[in-house]
Amino acid sequence: MEDAPVFIVGAPRSGTSLLYRILQRHSAFKPSSLNLEETDIFQHIWRLPFVRGHRPTSLFNYMLCDENAYRAFVETIRPLRMLSAVLLIPNAVLRNGATWWWRSVNQSDLVLRAYFHFAKHARGCNRLVEKTTENWRFTDRLVGAFPRCRMLYLSRHPVEQFASYRRRLKDDPSARWAALSVSRFCSDYETSTQRVLRACEDGSSLLVLRYEELTSQPEETFGRICEFVGVPVELEALHETNPEGIEWAPDPHLFGDITATTKQWRDLMTPSEAAEIEKRLAPLMKTLGYTPLAR
Repeated sequence: MEDAPVFIVGAPRSGTSLLYRILQRHSAFKPSSLNLEETDIFQHIWRLPFVRGHRPTSLFNYMLCDENAYRAFVETIRPLRMLSAVLLIPNAVLRNGATWWWRSVNQSDLVLRAYFHFAKHARGCNRLVEKTTENWRFTDRLVGAFPRCRMLYLSRHPVEQFASYRRRLKDDPSARWAALSVSRFCSDYETSTQRVLRACEDGSSLLVLRYEELTSQPEETFGRICEFVGVPVELEALHETNPEGIEWAPDPHLFGDITATTKQWRDLMTPSEAAEIEKRLAPLMKTLGYTPLAR
């Protein structure tokens, strides 16, 4: 099912890396070596004229650093790179919008299909799974290029999600992207969740799951995921053996068994911050089935 990749499209700090790791342990998606690279392809696609060598590194790394596959991809899109050079300025302006422009003028569907075609062979898997948490912005482009694709979006209780940002910044001070204010976090949560819920109304390509379901009821939730993406259930994918002995300091829980509780939000934020988040996001929390924690 080369034309039916699975894309994990968000949300950040909501267990997407955990889900990415689990799916790569499934025989349908298993690459020749574990690789949790996010391609960020839509952040690079407008800069096609500069794709060469090993750049952008995220695209090269997702291909498991396969020189031949990456060179073949770059060569295949040579005419489109020339077109992109002519359109560089408008593409820079429209890179996060104007789906019609990208698909009709830039022929970005061809770029996406070419990249993931060569990536599949480079990774040595039967079917592709890819995670970029900001791709909730581009679900329409993914479906346009791959009408049979499946997309997964993990939501999380907003207080727990904000606390996860705080913990990442605490453990990794260089991760400045995690230094969100309460106001900015709420704005991002509203924008992404509302966009994804609207996308769910447009078709059956996107499934919204709750992080809490994945961690508290992993077998049942994984069964739903497998049914949605069209693969048999392999419960052994839920159990981490970590044969390569991978350790990642910013998130020591990523390569261990699934754990329902990995932190206490009160250790990372104040009750007043939690109350502010829950007040602003109350309608979305109700839609997603979340109850207040700041009491």
